[in-house]
Amino acid sequence: MSADGVDVVGGEQERSECEAARIDVSDVSLAWVRSFVRDRDAHFERTTETTYLVLD
Repeated sequence: MSADGVDVVGGEQERSECEAARIDVSDVSLAWVRSFVRDRDAHFERTTETTYLVLD
């Protein structure tokens, strides 16, 4: 699954109703992230190599 060309970790079938979507935003501009999360509940999670935007 993707959101405007950005990969979403865990497709619709893999996520439960309560589980948040995690979007890999490691190589995405901050302007895109700001426009995408406007009016949504979200936070960031970071691993050693990857930054995820998590939609709650």
